[in-house]
Amino acid sequence: MGAERQRRGAQKAQKQVHSSKSRANSSESEQNSTSYSSLAAVAIIMLAIVLAAGFLTSRKHESIEDSSAEQESELEDEILDESKLEEKFASLMKGVDEKMLPSDPYEDFTDFETQEVEKEEKEKEKDEKKTFSNKISNQPNSKRPEIKRVDWWSEVLEKVSGVDHERIHVNPNVYTIPNLLSNADCYELIKVYEEIAKERKEKPDWCFRDQAWLQKELQKGNVRPGEIDYRNSPEGDVCVSGPLLGDVFVKRRKFHYSSTVLVPRGENALIDRIEEKLQERLGLPLVTSYHAQLIKYRGEEEYRPHTDCHNDPNDRLATIIIYLNDVKEGGHTEFGRLQNVSVEPKRGLGLLWNSLDSQGKCNQKTLHASGVLKKGVKYIFQRWFHQDQMLPSYDSEVVLCDNSRSCREYIFSAKTRQATKKMLKAEQLVSRNDLREALTLFQQAVEIQPNHSMSLIFGADVLARIERKPEALRWFKRALKLHPQHVDSNFIAAGILQDSGKLSQAAELLRTVTEVAPNDSDAFFNLGMMLADLDRLEEAANSLRRAAEIKPDDAEAHGELGAILADLGKEDEADRKSGS
Repeated sequence: MGAERQRRGAQKAQKQVHSSKSRANSSESEQNSTSYSSLAAVAIIMLAIVLAAGFLTSRKHESIEDSSAEQESELEDEILDESKLEEKFASLMKGVDEKMLPSDPYEDFTDFETQEVEKEEKEKEKDEKKTFSNKISNQPNSKRPEIKRVDWWSEVLEKVSGVDHERIHVNPNVYTIPNLLSNADCYELIKVYEEIAKERKEKPDWCFRDQAWLQKELQKGNVRPGEIDYRNSPEGDVCVSGPLLGDVFVKRRKFHYSSTVLVPRGENALIDRIEEKLQERLGLPLVTSYHAQLIKYRGEEEYRPHTDCHNDPNDRLATIIIYLNDVKEGGHTEFGRLQNVSVEPKRGLGLLWNSLDSQGKCNQKTLHASGVLKKGVKYIFQRWFHQDQMLPSYDSEVVLCDNSRSCREYIFSAKTRQATKKMLKAEQLVSRNDLREALTLFQQAVEIQPNHSMSLIFGADVLARIERKPEALRWFKRALKLHPQHVDSNFIAAGILQDSGKLSQAAELLRTVTEVAPNDSDAFFNLGMMLADLDRLEEAANSLRRAAEIKPDDAEAHGELGAILADLGKEDEADRKSGS
């Protein structure tokens, strides 16, 4: 670009994720008979019972399907008669309470049929790097400057002040925002949860942050060595699977766990619209956020006191919760270290707080819990917002038990699950430099789930590396529709456009990078050189000046800036830069 200076330090957009393996167990029983005639009689009776039950079940399923179809047709209009909506909401919640849940939500846990699952290849080291195309990196081992959006929370505070809200605590700031979602949207989000959750058939692995707790519970369950399969997750958790999981972790009843459906960007139009609304009305930037979460609590379930922040390099700065239904009893969000801060779930009510203190450290005052649900069910929409931009990973589908000794199952849609398996295998091939086979799997992944963002980004990178740049650009454009401010995608796409002579388009992508990453000197340098090639010298000088400010010892930035200033007739400043 310009003086042929290329991008320094493209680094991995997201750590490699690993799919969880699932194992199920089944038990076989044999029944001895002392008389062939008595066995035949029993078989005839059982056959009659099965046929009758099948007839009744099919009649029941027909009734449920007809009812569901009728509900969906009546919900096609976004603006619904409020009285009818209340009736439909009550009907839905009644169905959830009485039809969708067994009286014991764990009673069927150990009845799954055995499933043979291929073992994944040996996991990569946690810190192994996956690099993007080096077309715009002449120093591939250098580290890209940190991306900081230190100002976005102040924008949130300003926007919240302009909407109906109540600040229920100061330092940390905790707000409630009534009617953040309409009743119709709440109703639809509950349906989204139920539709995706019912697709999950496999018995999940369990992953534990607190290894001592895990060992203690295994000992209580009289689990012998060899009866549990262990593996380590990329995050350092200990994950277990085996035939005794259902008995040890579920039937003991103390292992009640809530369930979360994860909905990545682009997979649901309603959720995309809600996220854009949160960004527009409250200033919550999508570029910093994890997947949307739809969470369900059932009888006696809770989430014990915890913080959403962990003093990670790119920590969670803020959390928003929106309650999707009125709860019969219990289930309050309780901030135990804040006086009298307990929020009752009310349909459409938003709850927003910042988790970090003024120094950017995890504020322990934000310790909070979801209180025990004493009656009914509870649904929430939740979103985490980090300090800096991020590309959410497609994590393993497991029951994760954190340091608070609370457990939660994480679920993706069936299509996303299938696409992720393809992507993970493709990444293994990329690590062996088998790029063409990897590309085939990335292509299969996006055929299954067209908006699988990581497959689009990694697949585009492979296309660029095998010199199929027009296709790479198309894939990057698809990814940027989902994550328009993703830094590496914008940077690499800019390089492809620059090679194609489309400097104006390339410059716009680099300008996006400078807005998201205002401390990235490489972005400002490359943008300045592109603008110089376009004879937009004043803009070029401003961009190079910013690059030199970020890195005062960057002689190349000072030199290029001095040359452009000389062309602009600003000799005095040019002389100063030449002497820098």
